[in-house]
Amino acid sequence: MKLMDQLGYKTTPEALDLNITLYGEAVFVEEIDGEVIGCLAYHILPQFHSVDKHMRIVCLVVDQLHRSKGYGKKMLKEAERIAKAEGCKMVELTSSTHRIKSGAHAFYLGFGYQANEETVYFRKKIDLIPI
Repeated sequence: MKLMDQLGYKTTPEALDLNITLYGEAVFVEEIDGEVIGCLAYHILPQFHSVDKHMRIVCLVVDQLHRSKGYGKKMLKEAERIAKAEGCKMVELTSSTHRIKSGAHAFYLGFGYQANEETVYFRKKIDLIPI
């Protein structure tokens, strides 16, 4: 929960448990003495317009007390290793513009990730209809 809070995402332990149950093979953590201090979650997706697959990292966070110690680097390298083993042609992720100040964008750029100037990310919130 603490890690999601640090990213600015309000969630519940039940929601996290459900997602780990559903997508557990695509989540790994870094621990120190049994305490989770980092997490990376991903999906491997087919491309509709080609036979290629890609990995989408949907969460990468290291506890603010443990940043700049190599944990994020270790998790990102492991994700890239998995992507290669799964035959993915690309790894992608998104990072909010407010994370520029935290150094997140510089971290990704340092690993060779590039901001995509060809695609604009659109989204729309919708209200759920109660059943």
